[in-house]
Amino acid sequence: MKIKICVPVYNEEDSLPKFLDQLEHFIQNFNNKNIELSVLFYDDGSTDNSLKLLNGSNFTVINEMNNKGLGYAIGKLFNYAFTEGVDGVVKLDCDGQMDINEINKLLNFETKKIDTLISKKENKKINKLLQINKIDTDTNNLLNFCINSLKL
Repeated sequence: MKIKICVPVYNEEDSLPKFLDQLEHFIQNFNNKNIELSVLFYDDGSTDNSLKLLNGSNFTVINEMNNKGLGYAIGKLFNYAFTEGVDGVVKLDCDGQMDINEINKLLNFETKKIDTLISKKENKKINKLLQINKIDTDTNNLLNFCINSLKL
């Protein structure tokens, strides 16, 4: 199974160095032989040094010259990932709100019949998972856009 970790970025130069180190360590130590992990960043027109930091990493980076917003960034990430033929995506933020090792909870979930798996976190740990089955790609993208646009 191919999984793409997708990370939208906008002016995150303060949090990126630590996040990149944590993500690199996580990828190097990931040992599930059934899952092939890759990472994709989308810099949404950052005006700080975020793009320079991303370009210095070992990860794939898409650069948008002008800020288009989080929903647009997530849509671009998902479209790029699925164009590459991945089986699923994990969307992360690089602001440190979630312990990166919590990705394992998502990846170890039985995903063969799940279209969308939504996590709720508390104190940097995933404490709830919501599984949604049998929805089409457009509905899935809309749902992800709406969830990521909410300020809960």
